[in-house]
Amino acid sequence: MTQQAAAGRRSNQTLSVEARMPAKLGVAVVEGLVNVIVSGELSPGDSLPPELPLSQQFGVSRTVLRESVKRLEEKGLVSVVQGRGTVVEPTSAWNMMDRVVLTSLIAHDTTLGVLDELSIVRARLEAAMAGETARVRAATELELLGGFLQTMQTSIDVPAVFGAADVMFHETVMSISGNRLAESIARVLFERARESARYHGSPPSPKSQRQTLREHEAIFAAIEAQGWTVWWDPEIDPGQEFDRLIAAELKAAAAVLVVWTPDSVTSRWVRGEAREGADRGILVPVRFEAASLPIDVRALHTTDFDGWGEDPRSPQVQEVLRAVGAIIKRDRAPKPAGASFGPVPSASAAEPARIAICVIPFVNMSGDPQQDYFSDGITEDIITELSRWRLLAVRSRSASFRYRGVAVDMKQVARELNVRFIVEGSVRRMGTSVRINAQLIDSDSGSHIWAEKFDRDLAELFTVQDQVVQTIVSTLVGRVQASDCERVRRKPPTSLAAYECVLKGNALPWDDPDGAAEAARLFEKAIEIDPGYGLAHALLASTWQAKWQDERSSSDAALRKALALAKRAVELDQNESTCFAILGWVELMLRSHDLAFQHVRRAVEMNPNNQWNAADMGGILLYSGHAEEALAWFTRAKEIDPYFDQAWYWRSVGEAYMVLERYQEALAVFDYLPSRSYRVAALMAGCHARLADMERARVRAAECLEMNPGFSTGHFITKQPFKNPADAARLTETLRMAGLPE
Repeated sequence: MTQQAAAGRRSNQTLSVEARMPAKLGVAVVEGLVNVIVSGELSPGDSLPPELPLSQQFGVSRTVLRESVKRLEEKGLVSVVQGRGTVVEPTSAWNMMDRVVLTSLIAHDTTLGVLDELSIVRARLEAAMAGETARVRAATELELLGGFLQTMQTSIDVPAVFGAADVMFHETVMSISGNRLAESIARVLFERARESARYHGSPPSPKSQRQTLREHEAIFAAIEAQGWTVWWDPEIDPGQEFDRLIAAELKAAAAVLVVWTPDSVTSRWVRGEAREGADRGILVPVRFEAASLPIDVRALHTTDFDGWGEDPRSPQVQEVLRAVGAIIKRDRAPKPAGASFGPVPSASAAEPARIAICVIPFVNMSGDPQQDYFSDGITEDIITELSRWRLLAVRSRSASFRYRGVAVDMKQVARELNVRFIVEGSVRRMGTSVRINAQLIDSDSGSHIWAEKFDRDLAELFTVQDQVVQTIVSTLVGRVQASDCERVRRKPPTSLAAYECVLKGNALPWDDPDGAAEAARLFEKAIEIDPGYGLAHALLASTWQAKWQDERSSSDAALRKALALAKRAVELDQNESTCFAILGWVELMLRSHDLAFQHVRRAVEMNPNNQWNAADMGGILLYSGHAEEALAWFTRAKEIDPYFDQAWYWRSVGEAYMVLERYQEALAVFDYLPSRSYRVAALMAGCHARLADMERARVRAAECLEMNPGFSTGHFITKQPFKNPADAARLTETLRMAGLPE
């Protein structure tokens, strides 16, 4: 086999296309080649036949053929590869919404799988548009929609009339919704599918038409109601844990309707949703098939839907509508004068207040509506990733996307969504590159507190999309914390809430003894205000661990205190990754390296966008004998958040270089620190000694002893939890070389 053939088939055979000679030669060539590729006659990785035989087969010039191949490139079907010619792209690159491609897909759909998928996608889009129609419809529009429904009711036995009214019903719902993009996609899907005879199937039976009518009546009843917008997840697996997006939707919901069936009552997920709604007083439960209700909701009135006959006017439906209407009316009631629009409390009164934030849909600045999917995808990814952070109350997609394509005042958005921070941005395609702009707005002041742009090559965009989103999210979180911390600093200590105590304490310099003592006092105050605050327990545990490291005695009482607090933190909040990370550090100091790794790995899994978690993983690996891997994690922390600049972080990076005997690089890292603790001074003295610069080594050693006159190498090493004895021995020798006391 030749080298070229080994890389992918080069097609020299005559392709099975009809050589047609219509007026528009290029159109015929494009359609013919699309059919060859979609049918599988040429597979991904195969090359098109050479120009000469292909142009002869179609009976066109090479110029026409080249222009046709360019059209294939635009559709994502092929690309030109140097040395191999024109190569068929993987199906993931195809523009499935292109008219010619979609038509060919349907034509070659031997299993009807494509038609099934089109129906599902179209149904999802129309469901979303029906929700929008319910929210915005006017009386005249409702009357028009009712007219088509009435025609369907009176022509149930006349398929042609019934079908025409059915189409107009759908057209009207889409038009009223105002969602032009969704409407356009749905229309394209429908038009392409309707070209296939297999889409229509056999003539509809009276039974199927009656079922269709009942479904349309139910849709009309919902739209006719109070203009509510409905969100639901049709794919909940029993026993699966809360998904972050669902949790965000629950937070934004004015009412929660839970459907109990024999399957759903066994799902921890569904029971959790019900508990969330019940705790907030917004639960409306219904039951099918005489399902046995969970114990914790049996005290609530539940509407039994057995025997409702699928009638939207049934007493059961009306009862549910009244219940939901009462809850929504209460939610929409005017807020009392002076109502605060600061941090929104979480659903559970036992949890501390969190910072409220929303992400406005990123604007597609490319001038191509087909690129909307990408700007929307960036927005959705940011919402999902921000939801990993327990300190944030992130508004849901459905709440944020109401502002899509609408020029709005940010103060208005903040009032309507009850948020303090707003994220907005744009996506612009410029030739072969894409620029993503993101900015963070503080609605209290109206100021932009952070803005950044990200330029990427179009070819690598989808490969690095996750990286861009992670960087945006983690930087946003850091800027939100910094901005909120500045606000807290201006408040008198007596008025601080539990969350604000934690925020202020966490921002203090813990390397400074006075800063560490004040931080511990603030965390204790937070626990006094809110005994169930897991993060406050975790941070207090960290201060006790630091206290143990500075103690000159051999007692481990402070470390045991830290362990008890860290374990309690995890018990109180198993959704806060920082609690697991700090428990990992305490276990590390107790030389339980495997447990430490497990806890920090759990933290990273819970929130991979947390720069602290990445740096914590680096620290665990450093002391576990994997310094090279540790450096990779430290680098990742800075990639996640370029503003990440903690003193302990730089000290740990420097120590990793020292373990690897890269002393010059360690010194360069230590120089990033604006001020040095006695630990850093000791480490720098050792680096200078290893580099035979004894003058600087003596200066740093004296600096260390001035800050900590009782410093001894032996005691210092006992507080360094190296798993590998050789690492500890090398560091001991390094400090001795600098002249530091035993």
